[in-house]
Amino acid sequence: MDCAKLIAFSARHAADWWEHIEGKDPYGLERLSLILLPTYPSSGSKYGLGAVAADPQSGVFGTAFGIAADHAILVPGYSLSLGKELTAYTGLVTLVQLSASMLKDQNPISCDAGISVIRNVLKAARWLMESG
Repeated sequence: MDCAKLIAFSARHAADWWEHIEGKDPYGLERLSLILLPTYPSSGSKYGLGAVAADPQSGVFGTAFGIAADHAILVPGYSLSLGKELTAYTGLVTLVQLSASMLKDQNPISCDAGISVIRNVLKAARWLMESG
């Protein structure tokens, strides 16, 4: 989801898109139309305004905020049909995604809220793996 958002944005801002990953405000800037189709339940990136990116060569890591999809197409029947193992796996993916976005969080309120959400995701994934 994040990659699609960054492609839609960088298609119009190729010269400076890394500046937006590092904190420059992309709100209201032009981008390609964007329709997201998630293939498994996760952290809600299809609805979120952020797009996380990392460059292992330069060590740059950050989130461009303000890049939203025009539409997200969800298939609830698919999500409800997943077994407990795959559902637990998606919970762990959610955990990783939430953790990645918090690594640079300087705001103690949003950081604490994020930690609370992470704890709840872990608790739910643990329950799902242990329940029959």
